[in-house]
Amino acid sequence: MTYRGTERNWLEECQVNGYKADSRCKVIFYCKTISAVSSIVGCVLALGLIVIYRKYRFFTQRLVLYMLLPSLLVACLSLNPDISHSPECRVLGFLFNIGILSQRFLICCIVIHLLLLTFRQDRYLWLEWAFHVVVWLGSILISVIPWIGTPTHFGPAGVWCWIQNTESYESWLRLGCFYVWLIVGVVMEMVVYLYLWFWLHQKLRQYEGNDPQGKLKRSQYKKHMKPLLWYPVLDLVLTVPVCVNRAQNWIQPDHPVFSLFVIHSIVYPSWGLWNALLYLINKETLREIQPRNIYRAVLRISGVLKETTTPKAPSKGGAKRPARNHSLTVMENRIPEESVRASTSDMTSNAL
Repeated sequence: MTYRGTERNWLEECQVNGYKADSRCKVIFYCKTISAVSSIVGCVLALGLIVIYRKYRFFTQRLVLYMLLPSLLVACLSLNPDISHSPECRVLGFLFNIGILSQRFLICCIVIHLLLLTFRQDRYLWLEWAFHVVVWLGSILISVIPWIGTPTHFGPAGVWCWIQNTESYESWLRLGCFYVWLIVGVVMEMVVYLYLWFWLHQKLRQYEGNDPQGKLKRSQYKKHMKPLLWYPVLDLVLTVPVCVNRAQNWIQPDHPVFSLFVIHSIVYPSWGLWNALLYLINKETLREIQPRNIYRAVLRISGVLKETTTPKAPSKGGAKRPARNHSLTVMENRIPEESVRASTSDMTSNAL
């Protein structure tokens, strides 16, 4: 197979002449597009469920919603086939840096939220506002830094519109505007989750035995905390190939590795897809995805259908307890999260 560019400048051919310049450019473009479209579908589905079932009334669910938004932004920006030196590419690079930074900051905020819940049963009322300031304002202010100078440092960066790497100091811009925060976030996440893992196992040992209350507590901890252990693993798996490719570009900017760019192009736009899958793979959420339940939830939001209560089957003692119609009720109608630490179930069972 012949290429228009040599092994060392095929990436430049992609940047100058678009994805039609080289067969490898087409492969990367198709990988980015398929991964981005999958993420968009997953994010829209997860966001739709949060809205139609009104889960946004809970702080933990709003955190999930907030994290899906930048993932959706990054996926949409990944659909751009134009990575030339143009004003549009500079603007897209600015938005792209905001999206990836806010993703990292939101992961850290979720970790802080879960850590605080291990010490207190209720949540701090100011915490959500603090998260907004750190995530959105912080991401914008940091992303403004590469705009300083003439011309701006945003432009073609590999197969993306991001901070360029044409000058030596631009590598330091990348480091300060993203990679420092990436490294700090991953280290913080791993440390906190290791603490939560040991804390969980200590709690499980406390409730060993045949005590009914202990069995209930044990099942709650297993259900609501153990799924969290997958999140640092997933985040690490998605982060490593991106960092490896960027590091190789930093060390050898004139010798791009095609295989690393393919993996990078598949992994990075798919962040929203994996976040959505972690949210959707849950018994409660899977039940909500059923068309009948979605239809009834939409009718309830529009006011056509009202919630009703139906009697539950008699218990062993013979007493009847009223129960909500589970075809109409979802997570937001359960015990308020401020009252019980098990409120984290809205996040941990449908998390990230």
